Amino acid sequence: MRHILLLIACYMPLASCGARGTAPRLPRAAAPSAPLRLAFTHGPALPPAEPAAPTRALQQELARHSRRFAELPAPRPYFLGYELTDRHELEITAADGALLATERSDRRALDVDLRVGDYRLDNSHERARERPSVLWVLPLDDDSALLRPTIWWATDRSYRRAQQTLLGARGARAVQARPEDGSDDFSREAPRRQLEPVARVALDPRPWEQRLRTYSAQLARAAGVLDSRVALQVQQVTRYLANSEGTLAQSSRRYAQLRISALARAPDGMTLVREESVLVESPEQLPADAVVRELVERVASELAALRRAPLAEPYSGPALLEGRAAAVLFHEVFGHRVEGHRQRDEREGQTFAKQVGQPIMPAFIDLYDDPTIRTLNGVPLAGHYRIDDEGVPPQRVDLVQAGVLRGFLMSRRPIAGFPRSNGHGRRQEGLPVVARQGNLIVQPRSTVAPAALRRMLLAEIKRQGKRYGLRLGLVSGGFTTTDRALPQAFKVTPVLVYRVYPDGREELVRGADIEGTPLTALSQVLAAGDDLAVFNGYCGAESGLVPASIASPSVLLAHLELTRAAWRRQSAPVLPPPGVPSGAP
Repeated sequence: MRHILLLIACYMPLASCGARGTAPRLPRAAAPSAPLRLAFTHGPALPPAEPAAPTRALQQELARHSRRFAELPAPRPYFLGYELTDRHELEITAADGALLATERSDRRALDVDLRVGDYRLDNSHERARERPSVLWVLPLDDDSALLRPTIWWATDRSYRRAQQTLLGARGARAVQARPEDGSDDFSREAPRRQLEPVARVALDPRPWEQRLRTYSAQLARAAGVLDSRVALQVQQVTRYLANSEGTLAQSSRRYAQLRISALARAPDGMTLVREESVLVESPEQLPADAVVRELVERVASELAALRRAPLAEPYSGPALLEGRAAAVLFHEVFGHRVEGHRQRDEREGQTFAKQVGQPIMPAFIDLYDDPTIRTLNGVPLAGHYRIDDEGVPPQRVDLVQAGVLRGFLMSRRPIAGFPRSNGHGRRQEGLPVVARQGNLIVQPRSTVAPAALRRMLLAEIKRQGKRYGLRLGLVSGGFTTTDRALPQAFKVTPVLVYRVYPDGREELVRGADIEGTPLTALSQVLAAGDDLAVFNGYCGAESGLVPASIASPSVLLAHLELTRAAWRRQSAPVLPPPGVPSGAP
């Protein structure tokens, strides 16, 4: 299963709804206004750089092993790829006006992709989702003599393991029925040389330590807050790639994430958590002090409102999803189901494997994924990168045009009709590469203004004879299942859910989940707004946590199902907080 936690911590999607046959009858769009206009920038061209010490160490071992492998009897390695990842992190955490921790972490890790056999059939054949995770930790020193022994040992171990796995793959192929998709196991790609300067981030933690103390004290003073945290995490990630096809690359990315979270308890014992998070490229792009204080105040005030709110009831009917909530819905319901390897793996639901060229959404929806975009309407996108984890440059992929499915996100694992990668092979170090989302963007061909979208919601409530509709302002995450042995469904956890009554009155409710099935949910979009929200964060799946972005306008759905969230009653603390007399409210 895949998740998307606030900011997008999407865990592993389980997505794929394998519905076949006739496409759902799609609703007509609302009276259109102009198409949604987007302004975006791509990453600037960087000056070429010389290979850094880790790159040179990879080159040396690659050349040495390639010569040796050429002398071995068949089946011999036909592909050898290295990816070395340097990860430097600084995390500062504060609570109750005090500093809890300032922690630095530096790690250098190696991934080895060694393939025995040929492009048609190799040792990855039976390991589409279960390739063993082996993370080789290397010295931090930039000295080839210190790096090369671990690279050599990791390569030898990988070769022995690959030989055994290929025997199993050939045996399984001999006794099993022919698969529906008989594509090759690995695609042929042109070699790429892309050497960028290795960036270094130096951050003095002291100013931020004081800022976090101030923010955490402000949050702790809020009425009803039982526990809270404010944290800043700064990461510098540099990747070095080299493979036997001739690809050589090195690139750096920076990330800075500010997290604000608070916990309270409703009178009936329900635990309530409200979080806000900002993910940008560097600490310099984080919000100004006044903006962060406003975020802290919003978290506290919305948590107080949730404490007073009534419990949600099961519901089925029209709903308006504002930008970030709509973004998470598209990410979970659609994004994970168009990752290429899921169309080939017969354990997956393969929701869209046979749907290329068929309508799956209303005709006014265009949807694409483009990791080359660095900023969208001035907002930095976390899913931007210059080269994927298989050494392939990312490309824009038009996934849906005028509601019709056009393609899939591809790594170097081919599927029927899509024999090449489009640069979406991604992973967290230590895990196998699979196709993943980068910057998923929903761009309607026709839109309506937010006020008109709200009027359409009221009209739909009356048309369906409902006592009320829903407006979803914020979600904390979600997940979706794609394994066909499990229900082909999704769940999204909303934080701010409002009942909207036919007279326009609104009421905040708590304790709800959104549930549904993908094909039905995608067919229910009635209209899209001319606003746009960007959701930045980390998405998790088989290949671990990777930065990702989703951009979407608000959307009106004819039908959405709300269920009660799981929770258990917790009593209030036995003792009052320090400094508060017993019996005080």
